[in-house]
Amino acid sequence: MSKFTDHAAPLLKNEPSLDDSQRADLWSLFHQSADANELAGHLSELSLRGNLKGDLIRAKRKPATEPDDLDRAVALIHRMAAIDSKVLDTAEKHPHVLGHMVDEANSAGKERGK
Repeated sequence: MSKFTDHAAPLLKNEPSLDDSQRADLWSLFHQSADANELAGHLSELSLRGNLKGDLIRAKRKPATEPDDLDRAVALIHRMAAIDSKVLDTAEKHPHVLGHMVDEANSAGKERGK
């Protein structure tokens, strides 16, 4: 299963300009905002140290989940299902070549996920 990554927590955890109540409020605001634009609108009304607003907005743009090996395998199967059947038939006749293609596709997926 995909692993959830809380991008707000590390930014807020040791922020010296905030108390625990402010951290909790900002964490909730971060996670309740639908996207980075909505978060930016909420943060524009607040007085925060220089980089914190930008850091939170950039963090909100990051995906909340990180695909694992199973997610990548399922995505690979879906991509292969979209391949023309004649191409798949040819690939199945040459399993060694097919294995290399699958390895390359998997490696490319992992590189994009970094």
